[in-house]
Amino acid sequence: MRSILHAKRLTRRARRRLRLAFGALGAILLAGTFGFYWLEDWTLAESLYVTVTTLATVGYGDYHPTSALSRSFATLFMLFSIATVGLLLSAAIQSLVETELDETFGRRRRQREMQKL
Repeated sequence: MRSILHAKRLTRRARRRLRLAFGALGAILLAGTFGFYWLEDWTLAESLYVTVTTLATVGYGDYHPTSALSRSFATLFMLFSIATVGLLLSAAIQSLVETELDETFGRRRRQREMQKL
């Protein structure tokens, strides 16, 4: 199965949009993991776990920020992570819809041109 980023049907603009969205997701994962690692003195695995549970809006409550600075970081991280997930979802949906529309209208255009011949 081919990757969505390497699908032949996706336009160059759609692939760029998806790469940007996945890059933003990776950046927010790194920022959250290292932010919690430095602020809370957790291990990298614990910090990644908290980052992913926060990003997924699960929040089990087993790990939580203990200082005012880390709570402020967590609040900002929540806002940015929700926005990043929204960006990723909207980019994926927009790219797929754009690709389907291009394919549909392109097919119609080719059929009209063939009928003219």
